[in-house]
Amino acid sequence: DNSDDSPSKDEPAHARLTEFANAVGSNGMRAPSEKVIGDDDRYRKRWYSIDPNAGFRGKWDLSQAAILLYVAMVVPFRVGYRQPAEGGWYVVDLLIDIYFYVDVVLNFHTGYVDPVDEERVI
Repeated sequence: DNSDDSPSKDEPAHARLTEFANAVGSNGMRAPSEKVIGDDDRYRKRWYSIDPNAGFRGKWDLSQAAILLYVAMVVPFRVGYRQPAEGGWYVVDLLIDIYFYVDVVLNFHTGYVDPVDEERVI
């Protein structure tokens, strides 16, 4: 007389296993003190985040490639012939240095593609 919809004596164990399975995510088991963050919160774009596939980031990287070509040609010449940057070239080199400092800060705020589920984390 044991039907499928009647509660069994194993139901509390099953409930605990279900709760355990929900606590174990794709990243492994979480500690009980960790807050489980839903996918909406995890992938929510914040005001200071930069989308890695945005047009701005593509233009920034393209300009960086041009600047790196300039640096690759000018620095060996200046070091080899002991030619300091003077006048307007000093200002250009200073602006390039500032560009690289800003690039470091932007990289800290640029999202990435999560290798586990291949979604962008911004």
